[in-house]
Amino acid sequence: MIRKLLLFIAPLAVLVLVFWMLFGIREPMEPAQPDVVVEQPAAPAAPDPVFVLRDHDLATGTLALMIHDGDGAPVVLRDNAVIAAQDNAALVGTDVTQLSREMLAQPDAAPVISLYRDDLFIAGYGCATPCTLTGIDTGSVVSAIPQVAQYDSYDDYLAAILAVSEDPNFGFLDLRPLGGLPVPRQVPELTLDLPTMIAPATAFFDRDTHSAMVMQAVQDTLPDGAAVSSVDISPAGPAVIGDIDNSAPILRNGAPIPFTDMQYHQMQVQIDGADTLADTVLDRITELTRIQVDADAAFTAFVAAQLGSDCDECYRIVVKGGVTDATQIATTRPEAYTLQYYDLREAP
Repeated sequence: MIRKLLLFIAPLAVLVLVFWMLFGIREPMEPAQPDVVVEQPAAPAAPDPVFVLRDHDLATGTLALMIHDGDGAPVVLRDNAVIAAQDNAALVGTDVTQLSREMLAQPDAAPVISLYRDDLFIAGYGCATPCTLTGIDTGSVVSAIPQVAQYDSYDDYLAAILAVSEDPNFGFLDLRPLGGLPVPRQVPELTLDLPTMIAPATAFFDRDTHSAMVMQAVQDTLPDGAAVSSVDISPAGPAVIGDIDNSAPILRNGAPIPFTDMQYHQMQVQIDGADTLADTVLDRITELTRIQVDADAAFTAFVAAQLGSDCDECYRIVVKGGVTDATQIATTRPEAYTLQYYDLREAP
């Protein structure tokens, strides 16, 4: 019985072993993954063009379209070329913005365009990021070359403005000042140093009264159109004993020795309406305003008392700011006018 059982089991074991060898050592297979389709994002739509000339009346006046492309001098499209571009000229980009005159000077990105009629601003446009100007005939543009002129005569300045305005080869365009042209006439100015006032220390001195006297005296000498605007009188403090060679103060106990017998005052006059005066006028002002007491004798006696010296050629009076004996022009501010414009002529 056992023998029959063994004969039955043996073939069955062999079959199990063969089945294990064939299939039992294989890795389990993962189920197949379905194909994944990745959808690509749609390309952003191109920005709509902003037509910059369609809304403007271009039927009258002298026209100019200025284009700043951020590279070199601006260029200008003029008159018939502007009219021809009215339907098609457009800025293509993001955030196209209309600009005021003040905003033209600080554009965010190029190009920036501005439209003018009879050399006066009408409208401006720009972009927050670089954009493209389309619809114009680039072969019709001319370079706008900046020019700067200086004038010291208001009449010459006015004549230059008129010349630029009447000549189509030139223009102000965006160089026209925000306040307009012409600028107001400037008032020339000058400052005079008058003779230093020297008077005994005991003499009464009223600054307001003396200022009024000086103002009237100077005013009487001035040419037509000039006027005294202010008089400044400043005490120079006490003079001191100084070395005759280098004006260095003589020290006693480490401090300068004040010469207290005299009082000194420095005087300045501000004049509007003139930037120079003839020598004869300056001399006349000196005659009318100089008050200088001879202090030499008093100084010699003072030095002898203080230093025990009778050497007249060893010491001198030293005054803060110095001593002025004659009227001198200290500062001057003449008229000055700057005119900026463009040369719009075709390059040779």
